[in-house]
Amino acid sequence: MHLLARPQRFRFRSWIKIQSGSATLEASVSGISANGLFIETANPHCEGATFSANLMIDPPLQMYCTVTRIDPSRGMAVRIAFLTREYEDRFTKLVEKVLAESSR
Repeated sequence: MHLLARPQRFRFRSWIKIQSGSATLEASVSGISANGLFIETANPHCEGATFSANLMIDPPLQMYCTVTRIDPSRGMAVRIAFLTREYEDRFTKLVEKVLAESSR
């Protein structure tokens, strides 16, 4: 059986605004990879849950998240998807920038 390797993760600090029903929750992001984020929160969603969010970079980046893993003491890992190619391209450029900064 061949398992796909997880994309390399990098330290990345930012804020994220999560749309959960009619509420907007703010949380801290501590990690980034080519297809996801690690969101620090005391109240993670359950595995498989989906929600929309805005990564608070300039300008904010709208994304759709699916919870892939929960660390009860730290938060949740999410896989992300984008509504438009423009948003996806902006995220790819952000990951490349973080990668370049981490290899200095």
